[in-house]
Amino acid sequence: MEEQFPKKTTPSDQPSIIAQAHAFILQRFNQLDDARLVYHNYSLATEIVENAKQILANTKTNASQQENVLLAAWFYCSGYFLEPSTPRESSVKQAQQFMKVHQLENARIQRITEAIDQVHAGRNITSLTGKILADAVNATLYSTAFAERDPLHHLEWELLHNERFSKEKWATLQLQLLLKVKFYTH
Repeated sequence: MEEQFPKKTTPSDQPSIIAQAHAFILQRFNQLDDARLVYHNYSLATEIVENAKQILANTKTNASQQENVLLAAWFYCSGYFLEPSTPRESSVKQAQQFMKVHQLENARIQRITEAIDQVHAGRNITSLTGKILADAVNATLYSTAFAERDPLHHLEWELLHNERFSKEKWATLQLQLLLKVKFYTH
């Protein structure tokens, strides 16, 4: 399926790049609806964005940095609906393509996609964009709603990977992930 990116419009009639990213992600989730995605879905994406906005409200950042974080947040989950077996790579590719169509500078695209990649991979995060994105993702995934969402995550994992996990094995996996959680902003 050929990806349909919105055409670039003139500055006077153009919604913000964030509004365009939001519309694009919503369109893609609707187009490529996968019933197996009971956890990594549009609702989770919007919650990550909302948590990013809350963190940004309490962090010294300029408009460009805020935009970078919000673009990274919108595209963080996008890889799941394109290629659930490689969401990190798919999220990065989709973000790159979207930002190229919207003529963002290559260095900026690199910073944003590097943040998405590092947060997905759980790598050492050094950029401000990456740190805020990581905190927004972690605040979303490991919030007070963790107990109610975890069964959905478990079910999605089994549906996507065709692999059954006992409750004990799943709990061990989740504990290992929780022990790696690190928050960067305060």
